Amino acid sequence: MKKIFLVSLLSLLLVTSPVSSVLAQNNQTRIPLDDPYQEYTYILNQFYSSRKEYDNARSKYLSYQTEQSKSDAIKATRTMLENGRQSILLYVGLISDYLLSQEELSQRVKGAILQDLKNHQEFLAAAKDPINKITDFNESKDAADSLNLRFNYIKTTAAESLNYVDAVMVKKQIDNSRVVVAQFSSIITGYPQDNRLKNIVDNWVSGVTTEITSNENDLNTFIETIYPLPSETTIQPGYQLGRTGSTEKLNQIKSKQQSYINKFKEMNTTIKKAYTEL
Repeated sequence: MKKIFLVSLLSLLLVTSPVSSVLAQNNQTRIPLDDPYQEYTYILNQFYSSRKEYDNARSKYLSYQTEQSKSDAIKATRTMLENGRQSILLYVGLISDYLLSQEELSQRVKGAILQDLKNHQEFLAAAKDPINKITDFNESKDAADSLNLRFNYIKTTAAESLNYVDAVMVKKQIDNSRVVVAQFSSIITGYPQDNRLKNIVDNWVSGVTTEITSNENDLNTFIETIYPLPSETTIQPGYQLGRTGSTEKLNQIKSKQQSYINKFKEMNTTIKKAYTEL
């Protein structure tokens, strides 16, 4: 998956004009590109073009205040908003595809994120008709505000998706660590009790096993904080924003896991020394 989209490009979607929104082109005759990312990039570039056209049309309207300049400005606004709607929709599709391609850690959590993304897609699909029917600036501002508010929800979902994928990677590392620790334990088991380094390795194996279990429990708890149980969720906009505040907790879990990995080489050296004393 191209490294594009999660969070980093989200900031590019915001427009800070009185009719603020986000990106793409409403050409019904154009055949969409086969590659979803390339299509997203194309639409993103189209948005930037339509935003410039909007800025020019708005400037002319403010200067001339004629019916024609007003009509041109509203038309340019509709185009920009529609481009924004399409771009966000494509962005949500990219996040969904990316998540679907990842190995599952929790089917429930994965399903919850996908459900949120589906809710976003349904909202954006329904926004097309009102945007195309805009006839005045108040309507365009309402549409822009609605898209920007939805975009904030999508940023939260995207961040949660990243945390989820990170958690999957940490889970794999924890599983691999258990395998390594089990191997160390198996090797040292056959060493005589009077081997002076056996106790060192035995104590380390016992201690690190407890720590890994504790870290794994913390990881599972973190997963639950990304998405609460289904009975506590809602499909309405504005659902429990701020759940990604536990990102720091995930970073702590990752740091602990890395500390185990760093010690494996040291323990391997200790076991080799113990072997020389057999």
